[in-house]
Amino acid sequence: MEKGKAACDKSPTLEETWLKEELSKRVCNGTYDERVIREKVDVVKVVGANKIEIVLKKER
Repeated sequence: MEKGKAACDKSPTLEETWLKEELSKRVCNGTYDERVIREKVDVVKVVGANKIEIVLKKER
């Protein structure tokens, strides 16, 4: 998200608000919690405009 169009001019633009809402719904049971996201999420892949895949860390 930091490099965006500077790294690839065809890179889709994601709104930070939308991304936080998606992470809240999919990872945090509806309430955004950055600590929970850091503990659970390994990678967020952008696969299209407003489309992401969330790869969770493997359980230890």
